[in-house]
Amino acid sequence: MADMVNGFAHIGVPCTDLEKSVSFYEEFGFRAAAKARDLNGYHVAMMENSGCIIELYESADAEEKEAAGQRSDGHVDHIALRTEDLDRVYAYCTEKNYPVVTDGIESTDIWSPKKCRYFTITGPSNERVEFSQTEQ
Repeated sequence: MADMVNGFAHIGVPCTDLEKSVSFYEEFGFRAAAKARDLNGYHVAMMENSGCIIELYESADAEEKEAAGQRSDGHVDHIALRTEDLDRVYAYCTEKNYPVVTDGIESTDIWSPKKCRYFTITGPSNERVEFSQTEQ
């Protein structure tokens, strides 16, 4: 099953001020590859630099947004792994009884007009691992 994943898709980072975070990453050569406002309750920017993508997202929910800023050591929300056969990976993960924390396979329009499908499991140290497939 080692051939199911072919690289990182992105690393998700919640933020309290999306535009401030976008500016910060731009200082280090990242550019906004995709942006969306009010996408399922979040303002999102996919920041890319040399194939590395950081998903910055700011919650529209005031309490969730405040909680993101309360951590003293920062916060990486999830690790996203790219795959070309999401259905196969999903079947494998459910067969292994890995806890799926999304509502099965979900989708997002952040890469519109391309379609992106994903699901997230909980790993052995309670980390969240997302598997993501974006049509090419």
